[in-house]
Amino acid sequence: AIVKFKSGESHEKRGQRRIVQVLSVEAKIQSCPGFHELEGTIFPSATRDVSENGIRLCISQLLPVNTFLEMEVKLGERRYLLSGRVMWSQFIEESVAQVGILFTTEDESQLWSWKNQLSRMFSPET
Repeated sequence: AIVKFKSGESHEKRGQRRIVQVLSVEAKIQSCPGFHELEGTIFPSATRDVSENGIRLCISQLLPVNTFLEMEVKLGERRYLLSGRVMWSQFIEESVAQVGILFTTEDESQLWSWKNQLSRMFSPET
């Protein structure tokens, strides 16, 4: 089930509407300040929630703030190639971390297509 949130309905500081949605994501670390040995690492992950401007991932380790990722996100039958920057990272269990990613995608068509798909998910069916 999709749960819709509106700005101000929770303690969230973020202004973007979010959808609690589990999506498959394959991420590759492009740059990781202070931990260059992680660069090039590819890892599977899943989203906790998504918005037009970013996603929250569940992964097995913390990632430093300002780490840049390339991600392939599967939404329905479509795959989106998006890039983003880690804004925050925290453990929620012993070996499960959540990471907040802000999209930095320069490919306007990929980002527009992602936003367009999410706007349809936010809009009630008529």
